[in-house]
Amino acid sequence: MKKWKNYFLAVIAAICMLWIFPEHTPAATNEAVISVEKGTLGQGYIIEPTAVTLQSGDTVKTVTERVLEANGRSALTTMNSTYGYYLQGISDPNRGAISIPAFVQQMITAKNLSVNTEDIKEPQYLNEFDYTPQSGWMYCVNNVYPEVGAASTKVNSGDVIRWQFTMVGQGQDLKEGDPSISANEKLNRDNLYKTMAYIHKTSELMNRADIRTAYANCINVLGNLTSKKSDLKDYGTLNLAANNIGIISSVDFVNGESNTSAKVSYGTAASDITFPTSLIGQKNTIKDTGTCSIWDLTWKCADYDPQKPGFYDFKPVFQLNEAQYILKTNASLPTYKVTVLKENGEDPDPVVPDPIVPEPVDPKPVTPQEPTVSSVNLTVGRKTVNIAYAKKTLNLNIKAEKGASISVKSANKKVVSIDKKNRAVICGTGKTEITVTASLKGKMTTVLKIPVSITPIRQSAPALKSSKSRQMTVSWKKDTRATGYQIMYSTDKKFRKNCKTVNIKKYKTTRCTVKKLVRNKRYYVRVRSCKKVSGGKLYGNWSSTKNVKIKK
Repeated sequence: MKKWKNYFLAVIAAICMLWIFPEHTPAATNEAVISVEKGTLGQGYIIEPTAVTLQSGDTVKTVTERVLEANGRSALTTMNSTYGYYLQGISDPNRGAISIPAFVQQMITAKNLSVNTEDIKEPQYLNEFDYTPQSGWMYCVNNVYPEVGAASTKVNSGDVIRWQFTMVGQGQDLKEGDPSISANEKLNRDNLYKTMAYIHKTSELMNRADIRTAYANCINVLGNLTSKKSDLKDYGTLNLAANNIGIISSVDFVNGESNTSAKVSYGTAASDITFPTSLIGQKNTIKDTGTCSIWDLTWKCADYDPQKPGFYDFKPVFQLNEAQYILKTNASLPTYKVTVLKENGEDPDPVVPDPIVPEPVDPKPVTPQEPTVSSVNLTVGRKTVNIAYAKKTLNLNIKAEKGASISVKSANKKVVSIDKKNRAVICGTGKTEITVTASLKGKMTTVLKIPVSITPIRQSAPALKSSKSRQMTVSWKKDTRATGYQIMYSTDKKFRKNCKTVNIKKYKTTRCTVKKLVRNKRYYVRVRSCKKVSGGKLYGNWSSTKNVKIKK
């Protein structure tokens, strides 16, 4: 008997789980769902699961750019020879302290990597190679990671696109997940995200306090990579709302209803008018669209006067069971037109619109507007300057219309100065801005800005020596135009794994000792100069690689 009782309870539990996490197909709205996640940093979402209406020819690239712009975010992208469109970084200012999940940290340690919270390329963006040498952005569609760039992946209705920041193993942390979570307890985020996106976009549902609280709790759980199904306690509330609460977008007379207007005798009270007793509503849920009947109506017209012949518009007033239906904020409602006849039974006089009275003319003379003034035509051949330091002069290819006066100035002459021919002369490393101004009498002055970034020169190959057990000494040339250096060493000559970095903060330091290495192992080393600037660092190109075998 006890055995059968346990079996019965197990079956009930299984049915409950299916009810809480059902599979469903959203209504055909030509939408996809997209999210931008940084769970590997312990910080949840940059953009929560969001429904986006698809356009003809949409790819993951176009959908991503549209959603980032709508959320006030921007991306750093390049064209990669292998994958085409490549997303390097996403704007994420004021990120704060990170809290890497334990299982991700274990994977990082297992790869002989370390987390460096100081080596951040641009603090305003979350970029590839931030925190670890293997970090970067990856995307999946319906939980599949394509082997092509985002511009080559077309998006279909119902797809779930997830951009996720990986810290190790080119997505090992994302694909394998937390090994301590059993298969039965793993969250199917793709399916759950469809419901979350529907709830989030439906303001009528989010206006309810219970649904709003449940949504916030579920987002916190889903943004945590160590969460399990059993942690998602409030999802049942959202799932019931998405599937069972119809959002009524419009209300109309029942099809075939003949009683849509009335003529009544003079003095007829509103309570004596025979109004329709039911209406039909168009409703939507996450899974379908349909209709519903609306009963218990009252009809209201605030200015109705039974002793004043005329034309009156009555609107329906009704209460909905919020467990079943919610009226959309801007839902259209039908109008029941009532005509009150004169005492002699004749139709009321037609409504004559009030005559349009022209506004009095201001006797003061009108001040004539100044004619529109055009701007001076000005172009520059170099939109940006982004090169490594070298003693050279750059032609900016400035062109302005005939007769215009041109002024060219640099905001930091220690980085770039301007010669008499309005050419840019490289003077040092760092960031600055060149301002080009063109002015001409009778026209508006035109100003163009050219951002300048001069990186340190490429370092020559370092010198290596291993004279003590488990140690090596690295030395390099001093770069007086740098503020420091970065050393990378690995047992992989292509630096694809087991990479570690050492940051040198003073440009006068040209030697360091690396300890706790593996005996009798060959290590590959490269070095680059860096320049500290406002908002981050500028790095020179890596030197060529040298290697050394560690002494036993």
